[in-house]
Amino acid sequence: MSIPVMLGAGLVSVKDLADVPNLNSFLPVLAAGFVVAAIVGYLSIHWLLSFIKRQKFWVFVVYCVVFASLVLLVGAIRSGNVSASAAEPTVAAVSTAAQPTLIQGTTAPATTASSEIQAINVEYTGSLNWLEPAISTCADALEDVHLITHLVPTDQLDAASSDVLLRWGAPTQLDLYSAQLGSDRLAFVVSPQNPLNSLDLATARKVLNGSISSWPSLYKACPDCFAKDYDEAAYKDKSIALNFYSPNEDIQVMLDLVIMAGQPVDSAEATLIPNTAAMLESVAGSTTAIGFVPTRALEPGVKEISLSDVDPLNLTQPILAIAKTEPSGATRNWLVCLQTVLNSK
Repeated sequence: MSIPVMLGAGLVSVKDLADVPNLNSFLPVLAAGFVVAAIVGYLSIHWLLSFIKRQKFWVFVVYCVVFASLVLLVGAIRSGNVSASAAEPTVAAVSTAAQPTLIQGTTAPATTASSEIQAINVEYTGSLNWLEPAISTCADALEDVHLITHLVPTDQLDAASSDVLLRWGAPTQLDLYSAQLGSDRLAFVVSPQNPLNSLDLATARKVLNGSISSWPSLYKACPDCFAKDYDEAAYKDKSIALNFYSPNEDIQVMLDLVIMAGQPVDSAEATLIPNTAAMLESVAGSTTAIGFVPTRALEPGVKEISLSDVDPLNLTQPILAIAKTEPSGATRNWLVCLQTVLNSK
């Protein structure tokens, strides 16, 4: 019965598949996954049908009854403990103006005012996965708080289904509550073994739009951008391996606006990267790769290259917390903790 639904979903997804940059490089992996999934699915169904013929379902029925009863019992206990009049900790109000401001409040995370467990649903973008340790630490510092986090694409952030959205840089239209937790600067990175040290803005644009596509061409265009021990023989005929994020990701939009000034990037030959952790791994593993990440995400496995004629302030964007309404209680305390961590670095 599920076959028509699965086929329909697959046909609808073909359009999305066609939009993936450098699709040819992904086809072998997709084909292998399809074959393995088909074989495992067939064998699983074959085993299940044979099991049904040999066994009875009374064990499964007992399991369902016991588990369902347990779920209903736990739900009834929790709903009975909910108190609408729980006291809230005192923190100062946060501006909901179009320009987000810092949360002014206690500099240390407060505990929740009641012993009831409160769930906080948080969605954050791939440009902020370096923030995961602080997200977890601030949740652990609050009593009776259960944090549920979701790493989602920027264009799928949904304030209606989550308590807080975290992203880097403001969206083009922001009509919800927002607060600035901190800020971060865009950084270009290469492997530590790569001799490139800096770029000027014009040359960076030519690299990113494909006008300069090889390391010899880049050295010819800007020899002063490289270390003095640049080995021309080692990079002879070596192409520049570009790495980009999905076009709708906040960090990619930032690059397009701040660096490219609306010019298109050469995504046809680039590797599509899902988040900053994957970007760091991709660049660290190749001496010919170049990428970009938030400065706070930098690790020893990569080397930052400077933009010699760009003011660092122009590359800096706010880290925002966005919500339907102004957060209160444990949610606000958690945000204050995050803000404190970000502004202490």
